[in-house]
Amino acid sequence: MESNIIDNIKQLKKLQDKKAKLKNTLSEINSEIDQLKSDLAKYMEHHDLQNIKVKGVGTAFLTPVFFARINKENYPKLLQWLDDNALGNLAPRKISPQTFQALYRERLENNEPVPGPDIAEVKTIKETRLLKKSK
Repeated sequence: MESNIIDNIKQLKKLQDKKAKLKNTLSEINSEIDQLKSDLAKYMEHHDLQNIKVKGVGTAFLTPVFFARINKENYPKLLQWLDDNALGNLAPRKISPQTFQALYRERLENNEPVPGPDIAEVKTIKETRLLKKSK
């Protein structure tokens, strides 16, 4: 029985090492993906292309990605803005960065008022995304 436990401990260590190696590989792949998305977006934007269909792959399309954040000192202004725009009951009085970003994107897409630069820092980048071809 003891040798079985020892074997299991060795197997656990082996799997943990394998997992760490895969995490590093995944991180490297994600960096390459991000770089390609950025490069493709720049190319498509420069050539005024909204989408490109690739046989066997699907459609690459240019899309805006919003990054919106609130500085802690502007948080009271955000709460007031939510109240002023009938959104005070939308979220608890503590709003997460993800919730704020989703709210900002949704309101922008619907041409509704969004918090101004005195409340929120907003960065918009263009990104290329793939819409996979259905099989």
